[in-house]
Amino acid sequence: ITNCVKQADILFIVDASGSIGDENFEKVRNFLADFSRQYQVGKNLTHFSEIIFSSPPNINIVFGFNKYLTNTELSEALLRTPYPSGETYTAQALNLARTSAFTSANGARDGVPKIAVVLTDGKSTYPNDTSREAEDLKKSGAVVLAIGVSQKISPEELNTIATLPSYVFHVEDFAGLQSIINNVSKTVCTVVEQKAESTCVSLYRCLGKRDGDYPACAPECQEGYYYSCVNGYAYQRPCALGKYVDSNNELYTALMVYDPATNKCQLTSSYCPRKNPKPYVAPNPPTAAPKSRPTECIQFNCKNKEDNDYPACFPECQQGYFYSCVNEFAYKRECALGWFIDTNNKPYTARLIYDPAKGSCEYDVPSCPRDKNDVIIIQPNRTQQTTTESCVRDKSCEGYKDGFYPPCDAGCCNAKYYECSNHKTMEL
Repeated sequence: ITNCVKQADILFIVDASGSIGDENFEKVRNFLADFSRQYQVGKNLTHFSEIIFSSPPNINIVFGFNKYLTNTELSEALLRTPYPSGETYTAQALNLARTSAFTSANGARDGVPKIAVVLTDGKSTYPNDTSREAEDLKKSGAVVLAIGVSQKISPEELNTIATLPSYVFHVEDFAGLQSIINNVSKTVCTVVEQKAESTCVSLYRCLGKRDGDYPACAPECQEGYYYSCVNGYAYQRPCALGKYVDSNNELYTALMVYDPATNKCQLTSSYCPRKNPKPYVAPNPPTAAPKSRPTECIQFNCKNKEDNDYPACFPECQQGYFYSCVNEFAYKRECALGWFIDTNNKPYTARLIYDPAKGSCEYDVPSCPRDKNDVIIIQPNRTQQTTTESCVRDKSCEGYKDGFYPPCDAGCCNAKYYECSNHKTMEL
């Protein structure tokens, strides 16, 4: 495996025409598999895809960039490359590369160098179309390398396909493919390095770049910085802090690294590797137990009490009162009214009772029971209706939205008003 560990999307465009033959195509399969082993294949590393072409309809994407993400799986898939035979429709294969293979639907990644490696053994069926499609593919941002096999190959067409003349490779027979693996892989690696460098921002320069976030160039990226380009101006931005462990197993914090493949700051990034990074993975915190509500009753005294609602002591609680403690001050509050029937089967209203277990006013509260011989609860599940009143009647906030209201019977200069909260009433 080479030292080229940058991210890249590499597409094989493989001639599978009849002039190659079964025996030679087996050598093509071995070349592809051996070539792929020169790179570190992984989720945030190098990805491969493959197109085979001969005559329609045998011009197809064999697998996408996100299909095989380990070296073993990838090489095994390349060794299974189908061989349909037919003519040499190179132009259609280049078109498929541009319109389908190098797209997100096929697993291609934004901000990652796109490299096409074309392998063919002869002149294409429609050379003019091949020249036009090759130009369109290169204009789309892909870098194209061309490998020609056999003496009948057209050098002019290979130069037309490739991005640069130095990206053209030629061998006389298929056995010679093994001899160029090292040179081709080094060329691809150099292209990836150059493309990666061209996507980064340094010295606060965003000339010619679209608005968006870009990685800083090395070594600035290792310090945890990236850039936002807006109207040609570069704005340096720091990543958030992450936790790491040093060589002495001591915990420390440092800026994370911007990863252009995910457009996020991460603890590590293959785009901008740090020396011996060891991110700290915090253990899952224990699930906090729900905070219990106070059940101790009070009577006008909130000294040394936490801010919260408290039940009134017996028998005051039966009258529908409870207390809110705020900064050790006690505020007496009233529950809303509920409907009951007396022993003569006549309906009447009385205040609900504060239930410390639920933190709300209820009809029936075990900690403060009513006299069951005198009252009977008839509507424990009565639906609350929202009132449109702008004042409080009978000191009851039942049906009122949370807020402050004057009493309905107050005069113009009455300073008294009520706070309604969760259908509870507090006189202020």
